[in-house]
Amino acid sequence: MRNYFERYHSPGKRHPYLLVSRRALAATARRLFDNKDALLVKAHRVVVSGAVPAPSSSSKQFNAGQTAATVGAAYLSALYETAGQSRKAAMYGRRARKALLAFAEMGLPERAASMGYLRETYLVGLAFAYDLAWETAGWTRGEREVMKRFFNLHSGELLDHMHRVGMSNHAAWSMCRLATTGALFRDEALLSECLDGPESYAHRVAHEFFDDGMTYEQSTWGYQVYSLMPVTLTALAAHGAGARPDPLTLKVDNDLSFTHRGDSTGDVHLPFYPCDEREFPRPKEKSLSLALTAFYDMLRPDTTCPSIGDYGQPTPPVVDHWTVELAWDFFGDRRAARLLSMGERAAVGMHYFPPYLLTLAFGKPLPKRPRFETRSVIYPHAGHAVLKSVEGDAYWGSDAVCALVKFGPYGNGHGHGDKLHLDIAGAGHKCCIEEIEVGYDKWPYSNSTVSHNTVVAGGRSQPGDEEMYALNDSCGRLLFHRFDESIKIVSAEAPDVYDGLTTYRRTAALIGSCLLDIFEVEAEKPTTFDWFLHGRGRLSIKGASLKPASLGYRRHGYQFLRGVRKGKSCGPLVARFSPGHAVLMPEDDATEVFCARGSWKATATRPVLILRRRGTRAVFVVVHDPSGKAVKGVRLEKRGNAGLSVTIDLESGSEYVELRKTPPSGAKQPNRRSKAPWDIVYLGEGPSSAGNALKARGGKVR
Repeated sequence: MRNYFERYHSPGKRHPYLLVSRRALAATARRLFDNKDALLVKAHRVVVSGAVPAPSSSSKQFNAGQTAATVGAAYLSALYETAGQSRKAAMYGRRARKALLAFAEMGLPERAASMGYLRETYLVGLAFAYDLAWETAGWTRGEREVMKRFFNLHSGELLDHMHRVGMSNHAAWSMCRLATTGALFRDEALLSECLDGPESYAHRVAHEFFDDGMTYEQSTWGYQVYSLMPVTLTALAAHGAGARPDPLTLKVDNDLSFTHRGDSTGDVHLPFYPCDEREFPRPKEKSLSLALTAFYDMLRPDTTCPSIGDYGQPTPPVVDHWTVELAWDFFGDRRAARLLSMGERAAVGMHYFPPYLLTLAFGKPLPKRPRFETRSVIYPHAGHAVLKSVEGDAYWGSDAVCALVKFGPYGNGHGHGDKLHLDIAGAGHKCCIEEIEVGYDKWPYSNSTVSHNTVVAGGRSQPGDEEMYALNDSCGRLLFHRFDESIKIVSAEAPDVYDGLTTYRRTAALIGSCLLDIFEVEAEKPTTFDWFLHGRGRLSIKGASLKPASLGYRRHGYQFLRGVRKGKSCGPLVARFSPGHAVLMPEDDATEVFCARGSWKATATRPVLILRRRGTRAVFVVVHDPSGKAVKGVRLEKRGNAGLSVTIDLESGSEYVELRKTPPSGAKQPNRRSKAPWDIVYLGEGPSSAGNALKARGGKVR
């Protein structure tokens, strides 16, 4: 891989500010103290209130808030010095110096083998603090030596760790620790090691993120942001140090990518591509800004992000996260401006910057009427399909439905055994979502297929639930999709996720404010198929008489389910979760119905709906109504061996869907490995909808 940088720091005599340039700092001082800019006045008040003195090192206890408070005090010292308020600058400088020396006296925490050097990543924030207080704190030569030794502890081991663990976020944090230290002390050799070459910044921008900007660690929120942070902080520090070209806007060749077929990150292997490369061509270049903003089209109307993958941490509104602030302040991304307009611009997240510090540091005014024309979208390489009932700027803050289907590209690592998982929000609330929030202490449950909204075959989890990085060929594939005003439809499959399965396919069609959900499974031998849906609040079921029972399995997540009840459907089934989410299933005598409660929070559980079919083949057909009011009923009619006909009765009429088993004349079989016949989905309004039918042809709905 070629080198991208011509220089790694500016040759100027004065020590640069790594977080913000002196010119920008002076502009902020004028807007704040001379012009009384309302945005900056508020941010200044919050930062001042948080810049409290840190405790002495004798306590041996430092938390994340103390790191942020130290950064805040250091920033205020630089700001007041720029504004000519030397007295305040010295006061906050001394406060920052005292805290930094206390950190140095305490020393670094003991390295944990399983965590690498992640326990000392708070030094990243302290590097920005020391830099800002470099000229205002009255440092002695001896104190300078103490701080230099402190920041350079473990440098050799960190370099080895950065190069040894491949594309793991552990290696990215080692890189960030070294890069911020190198920028702080203007160590060109160290910065060169961190910005160029293998496992470096440029390498990671090209390699650690999929072609659509999502991290290969396979978490739509938690690990997307966690993987972004060390890369972004490295770029910020190198940008402030004067590296050229600017790391923030650097475009790197897409010559290394986890989604390159047959290649490997060194951690895990991707055997084949999850989408049609002709329809979704790979970009020639990648940049930090793409990764920083990649998940924006995935957000729910309240700007929370579906937390697919890992242990499903509940996600805060991204309007208050510092990565969104940077996307607007540095890249002028108007989508970020629209998101920020819906919140307080608190710029929170982790412990590197205190709330509102980035607003105070940059404080770029928002447009008077920012817009974000969001849409239904496919993330073809990371393997997410996002369906939205309302598109455009009107989506934000609305009661629109947002449904996400995960189809690839693999089932290991932080992606878990959750292929074809479904997440739904709508009518102003979250419906069936992940957000287990039990952490790694219940890994056997949160990493199991049972804890996700998908189908379990034979009582076993998909690969990935027992070994965090279990190598397997469980890649899912996008079959077809169609997004227009009347219908949003996606179909994806993962037939190799279970041994002995020939079909494992989910088709989701968003029609107005309801979602038709069809899951097809087929096996070589008779087995048990369990369709799982985890809701919220309380669950009531109409159309089945339930009694205490057992699901019959004691491993792979089943052992965590409590209060299991079972019944047979006696007519159309309606399951209602207390937030308002209704799940409707047509009459089907072959389906067994279960309800239970599964782990969610440390002191709370959540309701689970389970539909069970036995045999070699099963088709689960349900309709999700987030409002609980729009859908009146669902009817299913079998059409011999040709397929199924589904009728969805609404207040305003009916919708009709047909699934057939033979492709239309002239259509080509999509390029995939499934042995199952190709299902064609027709959707239309009214009993005679053939003229308006939407047809899936050649693996893509046209």
